[in-house]
Amino acid sequence: MRKALELFRNDMAAKYKE
Repeated sequence: MRKALELFRNDMAAKYKE
């Protein structure tokens, strides 16, 4: 479950960076 959260955070960060 923690990995899913980390992946979600990474995806959000990447979208935010764009």
